[in-house]
Amino acid sequence: MIIEAAPVLGPYFTYVDVLCSLWPSPPVFATAGMKPTGEEPIIIIGTTGDPSTPIEWAQGVVESLTDGRLITYSGEGHLAYNRGDSCVNTLVNDFFINDAVPPEDSTC
Repeated sequence: MIIEAAPVLGPYFTYVDVLCSLWPSPPVFATAGMKPTGEEPIIIIGTTGDPSTPIEWAQGVVESLTDGRLITYSGEGHLAYNRGDSCVNTLVNDFFINDAVPPEDSTC
């Protein structure tokens, strides 16, 4: 079904997980070596049902930041901003337009 809906990239997305499942070593979920500096807050958006980047990765990035804020979107898909969820859109837009930092552990 995905191949019919997306004939160019569908085959890639259909079989890419097979390649990963046959890889001879387990996946590593780490943000090793990332040491960002600075005082300005940084927002990270993580999606609980993201097939590409697990929510744990977003949580790990936020933990490595001096002033990181996580916006967790409870839903499916790789992206959450500008996809129809007013909660995520409002938090992100307020951050960039009004300099309003989202509360810690914001969930939409």
